[in-house]
Amino acid sequence: MNRPSEALLAFIKFLEKDEDLQSKIKAAENPQQIIDIAESEGFTISPLELRTWSKELTANSFPWASKGNEFRRNFFKRAGQQQ
Repeated sequence: MNRPSEALLAFIKFLEKDEDLQSKIKAAENPQQIIDIAESEGFTISPLELRTWSKELTANSFPWASKGNEFRRNFFKRAGQQQ
């Protein structure tokens, strides 16, 4: 993936304007919850895409934003173990 999908870019832009949605994303306990929230707003994002671009998603609304790379890796690793 050289670039994020239009859906992911549009979701991020949408997210920037909605504080309630930001709170829901920040409270997500796994990637699937983020994907489900995005889908409920009309954006289709794959788990692989979310994981791939998570390093770039540094806004405070993402659960891993201020918790470091190890937390981010574990956030996605736990999800893989649940499947």
